[in-house]
Amino acid sequence: MQYKNILVAINIYEDYHHTLQTAERLAQKFGSKLTAMMVLNAPFELIPMATEYQKSLEEQVITTLNREIERLDLKSVKTITETGAPHNKITGYSNDHDIDLIVLGSHGTHGLNLLLGSTSNSVLHQAPCDVLTVRLGENKPESATLYNRVLLATDMDIDNHQLVDKAKILAEKYEGSFSVVNVQADPTVAVSTFGVVPAIHKELHKASQEQLTQWCQEQGLNVENNCIMGESSQAITEHAKDNGYNLIIVGSHHRSAIGRFFLGSTANATLHHSDTDVLVVRLK
Repeated sequence: MQYKNILVAINIYEDYHHTLQTAERLAQKFGSKLTAMMVLNAPFELIPMATEYQKSLEEQVITTLNREIERLDLKSVKTITETGAPHNKITGYSNDHDIDLIVLGSHGTHGLNLLLGSTSNSVLHQAPCDVLTVRLGENKPESATLYNRVLLATDMDIDNHQLVDKAKILAEKYEGSFSVVNVQADPTVAVSTFGVVPAIHKELHKASQEQLTQWCQEQGLNVENNCIMGESSQAITEHAKDNGYNLIIVGSHHRSAIGRFFLGSTANATLHHSDTDVLVVRLK
């Protein structure tokens, strides 16, 4: 796995420095071409001078973006602006230019930095490639995240070897390590009011842990692995936070927002509420 062409979508009117720096560091690690995109809203055609104003705004954005890239000492970054619906422009450009990683900033509960609500979901649905959401914060707003502690979240399906491949190479590129986590729904929760014997929960967890350990062995992994019982997004994000991971890797298929492993609101909860950056890998 090699990221050859990376697209970072930013909003110069918000805190984008951390996202840009992280994308540039990734490009350095993989020897990738990096493109920075800013999507502007389409002008209102009925407003006089709208076209002229839009052109002036685009020139201002490019000037500001180029100045910031120079200030941040980023190397060989191509800058472009697009006008229209953000998710269409980002995914369209990614399809047309063989982009294999899209990088977006994330404010957690406030949604994706550039994309909000249904637009963010549309990017995840339509993206032809992996999508990395970068956690934005005030502590180090202009520094890149170093992905030297990676948490791979797996459902142990047959195609999850692709997640393993990406975790391995990221750990190599960042001279770090990765661990594996699997979340199983806890069937004892629904019937706990009827006095389920605690031993049942213990046996279920033991069996799931043995299954995960065997899966890791089949993948040729000699890494820490943990099976957790509970609700997927909450269990994984809390596990990542409590153990100091700086990247979560999950899988995705085109047929759903985040594939089989995360469905519906669970996907949004993981991406929007995680204190950790999240890499959504497009499984093939």
